[in-house]
Amino acid sequence: MKDFPFEYAGGSIPGRDHIGRDGLLLGRNNQDAMAWLTTHDSLYAVICDGCGSEPESEVGAKLGARLLLSALHERLVSRPYPVDPEHGALLWETVRQDLLARLQVLAVLSEGGSFTQAVGRYLLFTVMALVITPARCEIVAIGDGSYALNGTLKSLGPFPDNKPPYLAYGLINSEYSADPKALRFRCLESIPTAALQSALIGSDGVAALAQKSGARLPGREELVGPISQFWTNDRFFRNRDGIRRYLALINSEVTYRDKRGALRTDHGHLPDDTTMFVMRRKTDLNPAP
Repeated sequence: MKDFPFEYAGGSIPGRDHIGRDGLLLGRNNQDAMAWLTTHDSLYAVICDGCGSEPESEVGAKLGARLLLSALHERLVSRPYPVDPEHGALLWETVRQDLLARLQVLAVLSEGGSFTQAVGRYLLFTVMALVITPARCEIVAIGDGSYALNGTLKSLGPFPDNKPPYLAYGLINSEYSADPKALRFRCLESIPTAALQSALIGSDGVAALAQKSGARLPGREELVGPISQFWTNDRFFRNRDGIRRYLALINSEVTYRDKRGALRTDHGHLPDDTTMFVMRRKTDLNPAP
């Protein structure tokens, strides 16, 4: 990846609704998952967000992110990423069917009882994916989440009753059974890679983060800052753990004494799990020695 013209980073933290507040620990896991894969000239990144009402949906999110990358890479290892929308949609439908087949095997093996219960317990997650090839950059999704291309942040959702279309609904009967198109990958952005400057994909927690730009960091005077800092500030690319650490700072709980000596507690700003993958074009591919 020495000559790859982009740099990238990512981070993920559990939300306060999972961690707990005021010293009361809930002990729930981060139900987001993130994975990425690079080749000599391409990058694929995936974020999966597990169903919040299921206590173990992070299992499917973590497996799903990696299985999706594997399925996508297998399709593209010997052929270029399609440029026209029709062939692009066909590629993603093939990847979806491949992933569903793999998840079906996992559901059969993971639960001795009901197949539907296994899918619901472990495998309900949304998908947000970014693909960068020499010719094309695309962002696709199933379900909710946040994304940005060249500086403009957008969000999918919320959905009625907070029930987004989960990819694994393709294995069972659900409220989306009458609308199978909702369970297919939707292309959100598609531009020539030559026009790409920056991109972000994230779970739905990123939308809440973007609304806290003017809030103080817990226990500090500094502000959280705009969402654009994650693709404009060099520190997040110099330190690959920088995004996670800053998200953790934003979501920390700090007890301190104010100027009058009164005891105060500042709570974290992110109730939901928050995960993002960001990239930007390198500013200098050939720095001076």
